[in-house]
Amino acid sequence: MIFGSTALRYWYPNSRQPRDLDIATQYTSSSPNVEHLWVPSFSHLRAVDGYVVPEHLMTIKLAHLNHDIHWDKHMHDFIFLQRMNVTPDYELLPLLQKDFADYHDRPKRINLNKPLDEFFTSTVTRRYDHDELHELLAHYDRPLHERIRPDLSKAHCSRDLFFALSTTDQWLCALEEAYVIAYERFLSRSYMPFNHAKAAALKLMITNLTSGWFNQFLIENFSTLLSIEPRPEIKSAFLSLEYPYDKRPFR
Repeated sequence: MIFGSTALRYWYPNSRQPRDLDIATQYTSSSPNVEHLWVPSFSHLRAVDGYVVPEHLMTIKLAHLNHDIHWDKHMHDFIFLQRMNVTPDYELLPLLQKDFADYHDRPKRINLNKPLDEFFTSTVTRRYDHDELHELLAHYDRPLHERIRPDLSKAHCSRDLFFALSTTDQWLCALEEAYVIAYERFLSRSYMPFNHAKAAALKLMITNLTSGWFNQFLIENFSTLLSIEPRPEIKSAFLSLEYPYDKRPFR
């Protein structure tokens, strides 16, 4: 079966031009520009005329996006399929996620189920206390993450509480975390335009800092989260922070 960009181009001639040929097979060859991949869950893939169907192409992308491997290309294709109104196969998804984690060596993820004084002991150099930044960059009186943490002494967040928020507040909750990480990991270290720092923070959250339901939420809402402009009060809060350069992140 053919998957990847060649299969995408087969179904959607307006998709990006393929650079190689991806084949789901247990066999290999020395042919140039041909990539061979097989994991057990590929036996569940559906194909028509030898090309993996769009919903399974999208599921492969979704399962692959928490690995920082050709990430920008995979996210581009995932967003393209979203715009084509394709939906993933959520029964196949966990099988692919497990296989890709084994194939790529499962990435280390942050353990949220620990006391806050242990959670914030890390190698990240911080100019400000993490919670102080959350309060400064909050959309409301208090950070939204406080609404989804059953025990405020721990960083663990509840899936049920998160999805009980309005859709807008789900986005804002994710953005509050992205804003804090954008400052801590990028803006406080070297000059970078704000939108670039936000995109880099969201990518870091997806590939290194989250797992499970929140990771999937970030992937599926990546395009929307990028498109949301920060409110004026958020911009003012960013401008009040310290920077190691003369420029500010907003043009």
